[in-house]
Amino acid sequence: MQNTTAIILVILFIGTLMLPKLWKYIVNGLLLVSLGVLPILHSFGRISFNPLEFPLFEYFILVMVILCGRELIVEGVREESPFFKWSSISLGILLITMTTIPALYSMGAIDFTLPAIPDVILYGIYIVAGVLLAVGAFAFANDSDKI
Repeated sequence: MQNTTAIILVILFIGTLMLPKLWKYIVNGLLLVSLGVLPILHSFGRISFNPLEFPLFEYFILVMVILCGRELIVEGVREESPFFKWSSISLGILLITMTTIPALYSMGAIDFTLPAIPDVILYGIYIVAGVLLAVGAFAFANDSDKI
């Protein structure tokens, strides 16, 4: 079962890298929203599984969140609205920082880490960043370089 899951995750990861930018933003936005919603539903007892508890998903999620943060920063630079511009850039930096520093600390690569924050705040950040990434894809769908 774990080998099948690993193969599916690798295919999904490679598939999202090959998508056009518009679809990549939509898929990554939906991924971030699901990373925020599913653990919240699990904590309320609405679903029986938590995707963040599977060891294999931990690395997949780490890489995907960092890539989504990068996409938010790139999208924020291209935005014309100051609110969406700075929101996207700030959330992108926040996502990359909140995932990279604890991961590097757990591997022993750095000697400092971020203070612990409640999981619900992290899930909320995932939801807001995913919505912002998906909305950014639809807001500029007429751009020729996004499609």
